[in-house]
Amino acid sequence: MMSRRLISANAFFDPRLSASKMDLLRQLVLTIAEQTDTTSASVLAAANEVGQTAGTLDAEVSGFFNAMKQGDGDHETSRLRA
Repeated sequence: MMSRRLISANAFFDPRLSASKMDLLRQLVLTIAEQTDTTSASVLAAANEVGQTAGTLDAEVSGFFNAMKQGDGDHETSRLRA
């Protein structure tokens, strides 16, 4: 299977290809590269947003656990203070 891929890839670099076909291939490669760059930027932005959300959630959960630790055991009183 690997050799078949290499043969297919090597066909693109055949020196007998016309200039117009080479230009078309070059344009296709550039288009794929641009789309990949755009997709990578989108993924990085989404990952950053997930990181920010996780940070916020971590702070809120930690605050909740700290509040629970500091409670005096009287649930009715603790609820009235909130």
